Amino acid sequence: PRDVFIGDRPEGNFIAASRDKDRFFKGRIDHFRIYRTVHKNFGEIGGPPLALTQLQEWSEEAQALADAWEGRKKAVEAAAKTGRSAELLAEIKRIDQQRRALQRSPKRKDFEARIREADNAKRALDRKISEESKALSTQKKEQEIQEMRKKIDAIVQEIRQDTEYAKLTKQIQACGEQRKKREQDARSTPYFKTLQAKMDQANQAKLQADERIKQRPDVKKAMARCEQEKDGQKKKQWQDQYNRLLAAKTQADLKWQTATLVSQRFKRQYQDAERKAREVIRRKTAKKERGLREKQRALMTKRRGSHAELSKLEKSVAEKQNLTRAFEAKARASADYKKAEAARQATRKALNEESKRYREEKKPEFDKLSARIREMQKEAASLRNDALRNACLLGTNPYPSTNQAKLHNFQKGLIYHTRADWDYRIAEERNGSAPQKMKEWLQRTRGY
Repeated sequence: PRDVFIGDRPEGNFIAASRDKDRFFKGRIDHFRIYRTVHKNFGEIGGPPLALTQLQEWSEEAQALADAWEGRKKAVEAAAKTGRSAELLAEIKRIDQQRRALQRSPKRKDFEARIREADNAKRALDRKISEESKALSTQKKEQEIQEMRKKIDAIVQEIRQDTEYAKLTKQIQACGEQRKKREQDARSTPYFKTLQAKMDQANQAKLQADERIKQRPDVKKAMARCEQEKDGQKKKQWQDQYNRLLAAKTQADLKWQTATLVSQRFKRQYQDAERKAREVIRRKTAKKERGLREKQRALMTKRRGSHAELSKLEKSVAEKQNLTRAFEAKARASADYKKAEAARQATRKALNEESKRYREEKKPEFDKLSARIREMQKEAASLRNDALRNACLLGTNPYPSTNQAKLHNFQKGLIYHTRADWDYRIAEERNGSAPQKMKEWLQRTRGY
């Protein structure tokens, strides 16, 4: 900008005027490009990037054009998956299965059997430790623990029925109900109702497209053949063939694709608006609710700490349970248990080493199949691009859609600072407090 200039040099802006400040440009500059390097051929660099001024304003009409364009593209892509493309995709799938088989060693089943055997041995030790642990705790001790827990629950319930605690509970519940009511009121606004109506309309159009596709002669014929078949196995085959035919016809239908895109767009828009409204409402109520919950927790801690019987009961339960835990920890530190765990880890390590060895052995064959897959993928992509090019649909969507609208709104909200405090920055540079990034910026803008 004109008002950004180097402190020790005269002000100047030569983008739209001559060096002696005459012959000013009259008009509107779409964009300008700054080159930091003198290239031998500036034409080989390519066109300038898309500037903000080149973005069209979003509108419902432009969005409808964008949806129609995207729907045509998806329909053409679905139609392009037939014929040679379908053969290529089937061959890619078949070769990929062969490639996956090369990653599984024939000895894998033997190693997996050894792993299951080691796991069963370790589980047997765990069951033995558990049974011995239960034998230590007699029925009388278990009954004592259960009775103490019942007393603890009764005391905690008594604390929760305290007047002050119950009051805080009601206030927290009121905050939750108030938040739910505000969210419900937000969904009842005209904006949400309009979005819901548009989404329902798009879904209805999608259902109509589904019914229209099902009434096509070839689809109806496939369905009738499936319904007339009495043999269960053949009926399943006809059903699979009908499903594939219906999916292919659906994906290649322009109206169905357009209705699906519109429905998905309105659904995302509704969900985003609902999420933002919920976040705004929760930010307003979260502080109050968080404060009430902190007060409630502090009150519970205070009441529990001042209740001598409750502390005594919790301590007794912990001591009785620690005896069982100590026995189990000691049993798992025994030599037999460690040996079982080591055998379990060794079998897994052996399987990993065998798998790695087998993959290295089959690597040339694996690479050969991968190269073949890449060639066929390249051919399939070429067929797809040719189909899109013939339909004038290759490339990005030329119409402004929601993404451009979001970007445009975001960029309009940015604040551009067009002045630089050179005295402050140079002072930082002199006393050595300027960060490295600022030093590089100063050198880049000043030239020294």
